[in-house]
Amino acid sequence: MIARSFHFGLLGQDIAYTLSPLIFDRLFALTASSGSFSVHDVPPDRLSSEIRRLRELDGFSVTIPYKERIINHLDGLVGDAKKIGAVNSVSVMKGRLMGYNTDLPGFAHPLASLSLTPRRILMLGHGGSARAVCAALVLTYPQAAISVCGRDGDRARSFVDAISQGFDAGVSLKPMTFEAILDDDHFEMIVNCTPMGSLASVEKSPLPAAFRFESCQVCYDLVYRPRPTLLLKQAAKHGCRTIDGLPMLVVQAMESFSLWTGMKFDKTATAQSVIDSLEKYLESPT
Repeated sequence: MIARSFHFGLLGQDIAYTLSPLIFDRLFALTASSGSFSVHDVPPDRLSSEIRRLRELDGFSVTIPYKERIINHLDGLVGDAKKIGAVNSVSVMKGRLMGYNTDLPGFAHPLASLSLTPRRILMLGHGGSARAVCAALVLTYPQAAISVCGRDGDRARSFVDAISQGFDAGVSLKPMTFEAILDDDHFEMIVNCTPMGSLASVEKSPLPAAFRFESCQVCYDLVYRPRPTLLLKQAAKHGCRTIDGLPMLVVQAMESFSLWTGMKFDKTATAQSVIDSLEKYLESPT
């Protein structure tokens, strides 16, 4: 009997930096399976035509800037994707595209081993990844007050309104401006869901230079290149525990791999094996 070969991909724009092909190569090796992973870097005006090509795959991941826009091109949403309103993983079943969100368990994974009870959380950003992160924070720390900060005040308010509809009325979510941060910066947890500080802006931080980290216990930056980001360096100087975006990137890919193949992992051990295999590619920021 000939073993099946899988064909997966990644949809996004300006994603030449992606580590996803390396991650999936490692997952193929660890599961003794075979397959390929293609990168589909397309501008918005080619999105519809590219999705027709993606229907030929067994599944594909979705990244910036299409996690919300992809929904209009899908045949249905499954599980957390309905509540979150963003999709990062698409399963192709007999030509039908079904959307999932594996960012949520990916984000939550490195927090599971920490004994945290934050009362106040600051989340920076209001894009597709932020939707999954916000949902994970609400589910993991239901008693925490979460402030959502973005440079576009109207979008931050719309984001909060949309996320709040999927949860109980007792959940504390509110928009916050960057100007207000310096007057009210007593947060036990900070999460950056913006691309600020990534390879295109390594000398920048999403927080004002005058921000005080004294109350911060954990600073979590979804950016994984460079390692660490300027934000995480700032937080570490004040004794704040730091988490970068690499574990989330790897675990969400593992969750997608399982969805598309039916194969299961020892999540912690497999994630560490994949992360170890990527270290040599992350030594340099280029």
